[in-house]
Amino acid sequence: MHWEVSPTYDPYQDPGPQEPEETKKAMPEREEADEIQHEDYDRYITAIVCVPQGGGGSYGTVMKRKRGIDGELQGRSNANPILDISVYEVEFDDGSTEAYLANIIAEHIYLQVDGEGYTQYMLNEIVDHKKDGTTVSKEDGIITTKAGRKLPRQTPKGW
Repeated sequence: MHWEVSPTYDPYQDPGPQEPEETKKAMPEREEADEIQHEDYDRYITAIVCVPQGGGGSYGTVMKRKRGIDGELQGRSNANPILDISVYEVEFDDGSTEAYLANIIAEHIYLQVDGEGYTQYMLNEIVDHKKDGTTVSKEDGIITTKAGRKLPRQTPKGW
């Protein structure tokens, strides 16, 4: 019987992904990256927020940063929402737009979110509700349990 000795090799050392030298120099430092003002990286754009409008609150969508006559972005963004004075255009359901400061938008976003991060919407009223003869009245309504028992529907207090 002929035995062969398995060869031994040096362990492979993976240096990780390599970037070209010019790319490394082109990337801004962390502090510089925070200063970049660009709409593609904006956290407010496409947010739906209830903002003050005409004495009440109206839901609108943050569409874009507002630009001046010279084409430059208005205001200055900041990682701290309280210090963020950038200006945004908010479009409402009726097609109208208004300018709002980012700190106002941020404040109203935080007002809509509960402690677990869920958005809360408010319903003021139901408009144009109609009832026809095909609906079941509260008195005639029943609930069928999983066991098949039929029980009268309990009407919540205040209805």
